[in-house]
Amino acid sequence: MRIYAKILKILFILVYILYNIFRKNAYRRKYYKKGSYMIFNRDNYLEKIISKINDNRIKIVTGLRRSGKSTLLNELFYNYLIKSGIFQDHIIRIEFDDYKNKNLLNSDNLYNFVLNNIKDNLIYYLILDEIQLVDNFTSVLLGFYHISNLNVFVSGSNAKFLSKDILTEFNDRGVEIKIYPLSFKEFYKNSHQKLEDAYKDYITYGGLPKLIEFNNENDKKEYLISVYKETYLKDLIIKNNIRNKIDFNELVLVLSSSIGSRFSALKISNTFKSLKNKKISTYLIEKYIDTLEDSFLIEKIIRKDLKGKKFINSNKKYYFKDLGIRNAILNFNQLEETHLLENLIYNELIIQGYEVNLGSIIINQKDKNQKSFRKELEIDFEAKKNNKTYYIQVSLDATNKDKLEQELRPFKYLDNGAKKILIVKQGYLTSYNEDNYLILNLFDFLLKDNPLDL
Repeated sequence: MRIYAKILKILFILVYILYNIFRKNAYRRKYYKKGSYMIFNRDNYLEKIISKINDNRIKIVTGLRRSGKSTLLNELFYNYLIKSGIFQDHIIRIEFDDYKNKNLLNSDNLYNFVLNNIKDNLIYYLILDEIQLVDNFTSVLLGFYHISNLNVFVSGSNAKFLSKDILTEFNDRGVEIKIYPLSFKEFYKNSHQKLEDAYKDYITYGGLPKLIEFNNENDKKEYLISVYKETYLKDLIIKNNIRNKIDFNELVLVLSSSIGSRFSALKISNTFKSLKNKKISTYLIEKYIDTLEDSFLIEKIIRKDLKGKKFINSNKKYYFKDLGIRNAILNFNQLEETHLLENLIYNELIIQGYEVNLGSIIINQKDKNQKSFRKELEIDFEAKKNNKTYYIQVSLDATNKDKLEQELRPFKYLDNGAKKILIVKQGYLTSYNEDNYLILNLFDFLLKDNPLDL
């Protein structure tokens, strides 16, 4: 009996070892571990960088902090270069948020350091992470641009100092590559959860890559609250010399509570005056909002008259680049799925490469006394890509016939041939209705390739 017990024990150990080998190999196809964090194979972004490897312009990778810019350049792209046969001493990597590189925050020191590491006429690859921390960095980058055998790749987390200033100052000498947190498809493939569970997790905690490592909900919340308070709020207040921290924080709270709602600086100014007895100018409110946009926390979307083809600058909407950070700002209260879903679909459209606007339709109607009046109907999104236009409505649940009619009604006033789509989470499989409108199931939109063309 003892022999059989030993044999069973050995078999159990072998099965356990084989199971873990299989599991690790399966995981390795999606990410590998370096130190204490996971590195995901973000092939879409890596391909964009590789496609510009022979472009002599400065490649500028921008995006939300903690979204994976450093990993993309310092790990994935670096490994690609090594595998492609580039000598290690011909790749110069500098992370400016690393204390050991503090002397290189001086632009003259940085320029001389790079110049001293160029030993021959072969191509050198320069990877600079968080370049906005370097003083007078636009000038030093322009200096690097003029070194004929230097191929420059930089990352940064502040649009004010990167995508706006550099691309303007450099004209055609800089090209921007935008990176976003994990899309739902990336998140779902790596989360090892059931589809509905992954969706609930994603709209609650967002797509920052590090979150995949946490199994405990409290750990996820603490991480996101820390990212917002320590990485964003404190940094934005200090770097932008914001004197009234309370008003700035309250404005962020208002924006977080208002995703999917029209927003105007005048309306917010009046709200502060009536509810808090505070006077905040529209100029200051707009300045605060610009600060949040420049940090990649939020993104503005403008209304467009779909009949007149004109943009309407008033009553914009703002969406958060990451739902987890938005929810952390509100301490994970106000988790209305309808608003979160709209924000999610906006982000996914941007990630999929669409140019996105709000749609507005002005129609003439008559009241019960036959008096004419003008009414505005709203299309959630107008999306454009590859000379194709799509009008998109979003609904959490369209199983009710009246609700479905309400969502589809604005399409009837548009006859320009653009494709009309209702993205809905509950109640429908993807299909076309009798008016040839595409009723697109949410998970088909999130997981399939080119979903708007189904």
